[in-house]
Amino acid sequence: MDIKKVLEIFDAEIHKYGFKKKGKLFYRTINEITQLIGIEKSSWGKSFSIDVGIYLPDLEEVGSDNKTPKNMAYCHLYRTITALIDDIEYRKKIIYDYYKFDNISEDKLAENIKLLFKVFMEIKLFELLESLSSMEKILEYLEKDKHVYLLQTRNITKEDFILKIEGLMRFRLQ
Repeated sequence: MDIKKVLEIFDAEIHKYGFKKKGKLFYRTINEITQLIGIEKSSWGKSFSIDVGIYLPDLEEVGSDNKTPKNMAYCHLYRTITALIDDIEYRKKIIYDYYKFDNISEDKLAENIKLLFKVFMEIKLFELLESLSSMEKILEYLEKDKHVYLLQTRNITKEDFILKIEGLMRFRLQ
């Protein structure tokens, strides 16, 4: 299936949650924090990947006006959506049943994407994004002792990342 058709159908669903389309990314901005969902087609096969990420434009260099990154690699926090599913067997089912976007009819493609959105609800994807909708909430999320589901993509330790966010928050209070 053509990636353009996948993106078109995905856009119709995700638009309901306040996301806008930019290339292969879907984004929304809440409190100066950009939340992203990206779809990539594999260069080596017919598979697709759906990722979720958080981009903090205020942590970028002064003078940068790029509020939305070009791709998921620019996100400060990022994870493949299926990695948020704890049950390995269910994760395999999602990947092998619902990620089938090639060699299927447009109706079946639309059905698979709608099923993916049901999975997003089950794993509370949108609640996770809502819980990361302010610097304070991101800081709280990072400082928890539990496993951090969204991994950092930048070459920075968790502790240094927390210090950067705290520094930005102090700067805003001045």
